[in-house]
Amino acid sequence: MKTKLYVFAAVVLMQFAGAPWSLVQAGQSVGKNYVLPHIPTERSTWDCLLIVDNLQGNEASFVLELFNEAGRSVFTDNFPLPGFGYSEINLFDSRFPDSVTGMIRVSDGATLSFRVVYRNRIDGGVAEFRLTEVTAPILAFNFGTYNRALTWKGLALVNTSDQSATVRFSAVDGSVRVLGSFSRDVPGHSRMAFVLNDGNAFGPDFPWDQCVRVYASAPVSLAGLNISGIQNKKLLFTEAEPATEVPWGTGGGDPASAYVVIAWNDLGMHCYDDDFSTFSILPPYNVLWAQVVRRGASPEIVTDGVTVSYSFENNTTSVGKTNFWNYADKLFGFQLAQDVGLKGKRLEDVMDRASDHFIAEGIPLTQFNDDGTVNYYQTAVVTAKDASGNILAQTRTIVPVSNEMHCSNCHEDNGVKGIATGFYRTNILSLHDREEGTHLMDNRPVLCASCHSSNALGTTGNQDDLSHVIHRKHKDKVPAGIDGCYNCHPGPSTQCLRGAMFQAGQECTDCHGTMADVGNGSRRPWLDEPNCGDCHEYGTPAGQLYRMSTGHGGMYCESCHGSTHAILASGYAGDNEQNILLQGKPGALGNCSVCHTDGRTGSNPHTASPHPDGWEKSHGDYVENNGYASCARCHGADYRGGTSGVSCYQCHNGPGGDD
Repeated sequence: MKTKLYVFAAVVLMQFAGAPWSLVQAGQSVGKNYVLPHIPTERSTWDCLLIVDNLQGNEASFVLELFNEAGRSVFTDNFPLPGFGYSEINLFDSRFPDSVTGMIRVSDGATLSFRVVYRNRIDGGVAEFRLTEVTAPILAFNFGTYNRALTWKGLALVNTSDQSATVRFSAVDGSVRVLGSFSRDVPGHSRMAFVLNDGNAFGPDFPWDQCVRVYASAPVSLAGLNISGIQNKKLLFTEAEPATEVPWGTGGGDPASAYVVIAWNDLGMHCYDDDFSTFSILPPYNVLWAQVVRRGASPEIVTDGVTVSYSFENNTTSVGKTNFWNYADKLFGFQLAQDVGLKGKRLEDVMDRASDHFIAEGIPLTQFNDDGTVNYYQTAVVTAKDASGNILAQTRTIVPVSNEMHCSNCHEDNGVKGIATGFYRTNILSLHDREEGTHLMDNRPVLCASCHSSNALGTTGNQDDLSHVIHRKHKDKVPAGIDGCYNCHPGPSTQCLRGAMFQAGQECTDCHGTMADVGNGSRRPWLDEPNCGDCHEYGTPAGQLYRMSTGHGGMYCESCHGSTHAILASGYAGDNEQNILLQGKPGALGNCSVCHTDGRTGSNPHTASPHPDGWEKSHGDYVENNGYASCARCHGADYRGGTSGVSCYQCHNGPGGDD
């Protein structure tokens, strides 16, 4: 091999550890996954070789899949490699169709090494990098070594997921000052390769002598590398490094904006039946919440003079994706127009105004995109506007939905008590008729909550609560732990439990108890739930649900910490996107400057002072210039502590005292 001009490592795969909605969910084998982030299209100028080494004595194999510019798979094949074998694959060989990116999958136990080699046919020289696995939601392209001899600066970046995504770019200088930003939409498995100092990116007049880094962030896994050079004579490949945060101003958290909107789903997962012709447990009924904050030294939650609307990316209709509207009148007593939910909401609509938030209840959302692909984690775009229709703020949040309930695991034909009707749902009704003396099969479709009370649907039937009955009936029939829960709750594919506690090793039963505990008749289903304070120093008021509780400045707990079952930082990248947009990093919303404009800091709004260091020496000046009415928000209407626990009377004769 010729002497290499440059040898650098490349960042390739960004697969979230333990995130089963990644490549594995799409039906691919469990193991290691690598990304080929750049296959040149200029075949007359470049050779592109994939070098594979088997580092162990056993035979191994790998699957190579190639994608074209549109992100469509154009080639898939399995390549065996003998023990300690070596293979050099020319990606420009005639057997491979035109492609720009690739994915390599290796089964567990195999130890393979992958390198990509570029060879310039015109000027000679070789550039090489090794494919590695990387786990990070953000990429940093480093340009600190930029020199003017390199006439252009570019990058290649790949969306490694099946879903389309918006990638946000932000360039910063050595003081992490944002020099410019822009966004690009990238289809699933598609690539962007462009020159950053061109007119369609940062522009030709961009101050590259000041730029040291360009960040890219998206709600999906990315892979990429820097490519800079002088015409075609010389190319410099450098790695795009994983990053944990990006500077302010790269997305929805615009520091120049006077408003911020934060949106969330209330439960972290909403379930619905896959068929309504026989019986129904839950209809398509999703819920979206939002709060709008007017930023300032003393931020305010606003509802007056503001409208908040929502829509879903790649999902504009539920018609044809469920048979709900064929049976809604018989089940729920409502004559509903197509695409209208039980509370009158559509997939694109305006949220209802409440005293301190906006809410859309009963959104008839399904797990299917308009192109038919399954997406359990739908993305809502939420927009706040003033009375004149001007956009005040915008955000993106995950609205989860799934019909993955595996009753058929047990109730298939001849599965329980020898009942076989040809359909697991009629098997269940037939079993109910046999054991309870009912006549449900003659009265289809049946709403289970019409007889059994249900706090989820707000019904008060004459039979025991549906949750009690189902959990008691099945407590000895499914495995203990999350495997048992996933028989009925979404599910091995959906993996609805994904939040910070699950990432730390906690499962369903650690918080909710056993099936017998959940089915206990003294428990009020959907109302008697675990309290954060059961394990943490801080919790919601006794008897008050986390999803209904407020805290810091009247913000809902879920607005900062994320939805139930998806507590931030979540194992699913999309759940983290909103806070990456707002504060430049995943995790609970903790950057004071998202809402406060007076420079205050504080890592824990539950206890730490939200004021900047030295505030105690200067707060007198603040009161003199601004008054002390705003102090009541934290220190209470009587200024004796409030939510802060700090009383003005500890040092003064009241807030207006001159001592």
